[in-house]
Amino acid sequence: MKLIRIILITILIAIFVFLLIASKKVSESQDTINLPNRLFNDIRYYNDELSDSNGKRAFPWGIEVWADAKGEGYELPDSYFDKGQVQLTGHGTGYISVLAIPDVADKPLVTAGISYTQSFEIKLDNVQGKGVRVIHQWFDSTNPDSSKHKIIRTDYGKFETGTSDWHTVSLTRTASSGAVKGDIIIELWGTGTVYIRNPRYHITTILDVIHQIKAHDVIVWLIAICVTIILLLGFISLTSFIAESRRGGKT
Repeated sequence: MKLIRIILITILIAIFVFLLIASKKVSESQDTINLPNRLFNDIRYYNDELSDSNGKRAFPWGIEVWADAKGEGYELPDSYFDKGQVQLTGHGTGYISVLAIPDVADKPLVTAGISYTQSFEIKLDNVQGKGVRVIHQWFDSTNPDSSKHKIIRTDYGKFETGTSDWHTVSLTRTASSGAVKGDIIIELWGTGTVYIRNPRYHITTILDVIHQIKAHDVIVWLIAICVTIILLLGFISLTSFIAESRRGGKT
């Protein structure tokens, strides 16, 4: 009976590990499809309204600048596409510096009712004001004509300020009814510098859920796992007992 338990538990653990590895591979594949040039390796001179301070872009990525009439300080922010990362530097709260994929045609395709996770790796250098956050928008059309598509809903992550080493910020949301395009955005609203790399966008996996578990939720998850294991062992013991009883009844 003990051997059967060990074998069954080993098989379950192996299946769980396999699913984790498979989900990681699938999500990485989706990142590449959904976000062309996501590692910012192909940087060229465009000198358009979506280029950085040196006139460069890692197309289809671009820099947008939004104005805030209630903000303070109206010196335009600086931005730079470098190999493998993007730098945004703000000088006040009068302007908001945004890294995004501006053209609707280049934004990720989505399916309504499905959960998606977008994330960035960021490093902050003395960021003050509102801070840095992830934003997600859902569009109802793939038509590039701005008069023929609209934003269904906008979701916001939490602001971060201060100075930090590299870490991941993410936002998980379910696509709205009627949504056909998603929108991956990160903004700097304030002063200081944020460095950005490794953007990701894919259908939410168990790894994303685990990554976003807050410290005070860990105990709840551990209790849930322990209860699951106890129930599983009880089920195995019950089935083993029934099997033994049947064998005993035949002798």
